[in-house]
Amino acid sequence: MPKDSDIYKDQLIQIWMALGFLLGDGNALMEYIGNEYFDILLSNSLLQDVEKDIFGNVTKCKMHDLVHDLALDVSTDYSATVKPSQVFNKVSKAIHVRLKGFKDVKPNVFKAQLETVKALYAEAYVSKVVLPNLKHLRVLVLHSFFKELPSSIGNLKYLKHLDISDSLDYRSSYKLPDFITRLYSLQTLRIWFRHELPKRFATL
Repeated sequence: MPKDSDIYKDQLIQIWMALGFLLGDGNALMEYIGNEYFDILLSNSLLQDVEKDIFGNVTKCKMHDLVHDLALDVSTDYSATVKPSQVFNKVSKAIHVRLKGFKDVKPNVFKAQLETVKALYAEAYVSKVVLPNLKHLRVLVLHSFFKELPSSIGNLKYLKHLDISDSLDYRSSYKLPDFITRLYSLQTLRIWFRHELPKRFATL
């Protein structure tokens, strides 16, 4: 996550689940294990509580600045933030990619094969020809407003976490496209309550 930004606890745990970070014994629910991991990180000050509910439970958190800097140093080969002035054309082992400050993400931004990328956080409209290059994508978080979802999302067969809660107008109803029902690996879909699910969504 960007420095000094916060994230909902349940969202963070859902992303951990999608990326395979939570290891269980086969009996415990992944959400329960994620809560245990979260509490360990919180008690060791690797995460800071930002918001609590009326019962005192942490609902939102962020990383301490020093911990964030250390995490960036450790993960420098496995994460990348791409800005408009850059072209991501190096041979990369990046697992996490953040697109920052773009108005529109065009294919030439991605000149390298990005088959290692498992998480994409995009603050822009993502062209439909970009996503097919991300064949092993497990986490897709879209932060830029747009009227329709790129249809190529429906071909991301490994996608487990799709967050479009900040990309569609929450003030009006919107029927999600049928291609969402092709995401058979999907564990989490984050949307606004006004968004209408397709009829075949129950098949997931």
